[in-house]
Amino acid sequence: MRIFYLSHGISYPADSGGRIRIHELLKALSKNHEIFQLSVHPGRVEGRLRMKPFEKRINQHYVEHVLTSPFLIGSAVLAEKLGTKQEFILNNLMPLLENKKIRAEIDAADVLMVGAPWMVGWLHKRAPNKPLFFLTSDLAYSFYKSLLPPRALKKVFAHERKACQRSHKVYVVSEAERKEFANLYGLPREKVVLLPNGANIGSFARADEQRKDELKRELGMAGKKLVVYIGGRHIPAQTAVKMLLAIAAQTPNAYFAVIGGAGDGFTNTHNVTFLGHIPDVDKREKWLPAADIAINPTTIGPGSNVKLFEYLAAGLPVVSTTYGLRGSTFQPGKDVLTADSVNEFAKTITALLSDKALRAKLAKAGHDSVKQYDWAALAQIIERDLAKL
Repeated sequence: MRIFYLSHGISYPADSGGRIRIHELLKALSKNHEIFQLSVHPGRVEGRLRMKPFEKRINQHYVEHVLTSPFLIGSAVLAEKLGTKQEFILNNLMPLLENKKIRAEIDAADVLMVGAPWMVGWLHKRAPNKPLFFLTSDLAYSFYKSLLPPRALKKVFAHERKACQRSHKVYVVSEAERKEFANLYGLPREKVVLLPNGANIGSFARADEQRKDELKRELGMAGKKLVVYIGGRHIPAQTAVKMLLAIAAQTPNAYFAVIGGAGDGFTNTHNVTFLGHIPDVDKREKWLPAADIAINPTTIGPGSNVKLFEYLAAGLPVVSTTYGLRGSTFQPGKDVLTADSVNEFAKTITALLSDKALRAKLAKAGHDSVKQYDWAALAQIIERDLAKL
């Protein structure tokens, strides 16, 4: 089949949960299907401000077409000045932005897919009779409920309801959100399908103690007890970083490394370093395998945390808030340890760093449990629905 996937924003570099989810699922689907991803993205791509549409080939059967232009960039700036979000007006802008390539790909597609609800109205007008799959990473209405005034929130509700009503299937990351989507938008339960987050299990390097020491020397962390956290540049992750700083202040014998945009705007301390965006290969083959522990001090936010699955795929013992386990079946005390306050985190990390046997036990149990969440296996959920069309 030919699949046309419509995205608000690019999916590479795959350095945040939402990007990783879409990138890995589409890459898995591309083994059997032709994937054309349209990413509407005003702004910088890999450090460069791009002014014209361009394409990035992910593999032989998967290409990402990035739609950008001075007009699109200007509209994003204007939307921000007017106190709104650019994604909320994309539905109206798309008739002005679409080109021959985009129209041809929509016409050629057997199936349409979207990862966000903002442009479904435009896509429906272009192809009203083609099956549409909605691959969500969170419930937008729930996320924006505490962030937007009532008038703007109504627009979010209208966009998301339209996407749900138009879609053949709605894929969600957790059982809790499955119920929320069904209840909020009056959807039949069978239309809302659980498709959890996961990890590309085989791509993460796992290290024994000798290899950890070698990697730590290479990274300038020799002799340190290393604790890692991964987070993108969004409110839930930045809130987690604030908690991490408080945890670090109570755990002076540990050294914390924050990977990703969550650290933007924060300053290094005596035992916390903010690495910012690093190449994915460095994350998978250096920083995660070098670490002694990974933490997930997440207390707010929709969806579920891809970082949790990646930690376990890397064979790391994990300390997470109870909230951070949403969207998974990992068992507290067996697969991961839980802590729900700064003091609990500090005590649990200190105890875990002093207990090599417990770290090894948790790492093995967590790695065994995460295997069911491999992206290739999760993509089969979509494959089964595609086969029914």
